[in-house]
Amino acid sequence: TSSSHLTLPSPIYSPGMRTLSTSSLVTVGTNAVRSSTDSNIPIQLQDFDSDGMPPAPPVQLSWTRIARWAEYSYPELYDNIQGPAEMESLTLLERSIENALPPDVRASFLIHDGQDISGKPCGLIYGITLLEAEEALQEWSLWRNVALKIDERRDIPSTSAMAGRPARYSFIANQTSMPEDAIQPVYAHMGWLPLAKDFSGNNIAVDLAPGPSGHWGQVILFGRDFDRKYVIARSWGHFLAMLADDFESGRWSLDEDSEELWYVNHGKMSYYFDVLRRRVERNMVLRAKQAQQAAANATTKQRPEPTRLNSSSSANLATLRGIPSSSSLKYDGKANTSTGSLQHLLSSGGPASPVVSARLTRTES
Repeated sequence: TSSSHLTLPSPIYSPGMRTLSTSSLVTVGTNAVRSSTDSNIPIQLQDFDSDGMPPAPPVQLSWTRIARWAEYSYPELYDNIQGPAEMESLTLLERSIENALPPDVRASFLIHDGQDISGKPCGLIYGITLLEAEEALQEWSLWRNVALKIDERRDIPSTSAMAGRPARYSFIANQTSMPEDAIQPVYAHMGWLPLAKDFSGNNIAVDLAPGPSGHWGQVILFGRDFDRKYVIARSWGHFLAMLADDFESGRWSLDEDSEELWYVNHGKMSYYFDVLRRRVERNMVLRAKQAQQAAANATTKQRPEPTRLNSSSSANLATLRGIPSSSSLKYDGKANTSTGSLQHLLSSGGPASPVVSARLTRTES
């Protein structure tokens, strides 16, 4: 196994740049779409999302970074990246799934329609194959049939003959998601469109039927090894930018014998599905800690501070009551006598309290 990477030019995208309008990508011809990666084209600004999240980097710029990395680092894999999809293929895809493609997914297909899987090189996404529009439809149809079959099994009443057999579909009740309620708790759903797969039953898909706390167009992991589904990116545009970051940061290794591409961090090779899953889990742990800290801070702010009297406050309070503070008492050298004694208070010309006079009388007697 060998690991090497070239130092690439600085990325085109910078935090101040925003995506081009997607409508222009859909209406222009093939040549115009390919030239849209030219850095001389002005970048239009885009507003933040409704919940304050920044938009994804432009899809065409993320693809430029990915293609540039592949051309420098893995030319054979670069040659397998296909050109733009035909509009007829995208129309058929949308009609078949009975749903519109997210704008960034459509824009991605119009730049690169997946990869050619007839050759030896591995999948573009660290061994995971990027699907063309036609293959995405085939994979969606397969999982649609799985979802329909599971729904049929749910409708079959249990019988005494089936009661003694192991529950073949018992895993259905164990479906969860991370974050919680972001993805529908089912094994397969017709609203999940696979865009990449590992040929072992696992998929990277765009979610067109999210859960209550999810977002339409979010990117998820689902399949044979994922009873717990994961939201790995807010959109396909965000996912492509993350993939470009991983490539350009040098987190990859090429096995010369198998020609497999691996994710590498601190010298350890990892399956990319596991990398994506662990990122979500770490992010959720961090969010939980931040929420706990925010709750603790809010509790501290709501707790009233105890009233504390300093020396000046004590003196002012004593003055209001007609009693001098301890700092005003002066010893005159005589035993049991001071300028601040009860006798002094009564003889100082101020009005004496009957209670004080009575106490003084008893004391002197």
